[in-house]
Amino acid sequence: MLLLPNLTWIIMILGVAPTLALCSIGLTVMISAKVKGFKEAQQISVILLLPVMGLMFGQIFGILILGSALLAVLIALLGATDVVIFYVGMKIFQREEILSKM
Repeated sequence: MLLLPNLTWIIMILGVAPTLALCSIGLTVMISAKVKGFKEAQQISVILLLPVMGLMFGQIFGILILGSALLAVLIALLGATDVVIFYVGMKIFQREEILSKM
């Protein structure tokens, strides 16, 4: 039996990874728009890694079995979250205010 690439792996690489990356980028932009400096934004953004690490370790230790149906639901939820995050991010992002902080 071929271990990788299988259907679950392909769905994770082509679906979950891009939507999760867009979610983290949008949240990082929102965080950086509200804090005073880039160091604070970077430190707070590290918290965004916790859910990803939870999924990864849950899958490694067999606590969480990610099947195709569960991954499709995860992709849909992350996609909807991405839309909301980018909408809110566009509303709170003030370029002039960020440039004046420097």
